[in-house]
Amino acid sequence: MKSNTISLDLRIRILDACDRHDGTQRQIAERFQVSFAFVKKLLGQRNHLGIIDNLYFRVGRKRLLSEEQQERMRTYIKAHPGATLAEIAAACHLDCTIATVDNTLRRMGLTYKKDTSGFRTGPGRCCRRTSGVERAVAGMGLVAACLHRRIRRHDEDDPSLRPVHAG
Repeated sequence: MKSNTISLDLRIRILDACDRHDGTQRQIAERFQVSFAFVKKLLGQRNHLGIIDNLYFRVGRKRLLSEEQQERMRTYIKAHPGATLAEIAAACHLDCTIATVDNTLRRMGLTYKKDTSGFRTGPGRCCRRTSGVERAVAGMGLVAACLHRRIRRHDEDDPSLRPVHAG
């Protein structure tokens, strides 16, 4: 795979030529076999950012929580070591998911209490979901046949699997 990054040495030579006014920006671009847009970008980058190296460090998804928000989380956790993720997010006025708070705390090397009672803070991932037929049957006071989840979903309309009255 060919790299499109222009070397730092060539960048310095282009900028030196521009600083010495060795020609117009277009002429300098032709002499160094780069595009006119690159010369303009390089000059603007040096003027605005103060760097002439490539900007690959600026790519990718930016952090959702700022340094200020992370510092607020750090001080809150020091004051309230038993706080749950939801309490931390609410107290620090964070507009993000609980997973984001968890990931940020892990990255910061901080710990938190999972739940005040010592159990999971939410339902398990493999909790049994009820189907529409089972909810309707429960509302009518009937006992539904206990079926495996896969069978329940595909065979909801099978007459042999219809619920029987509790008796």
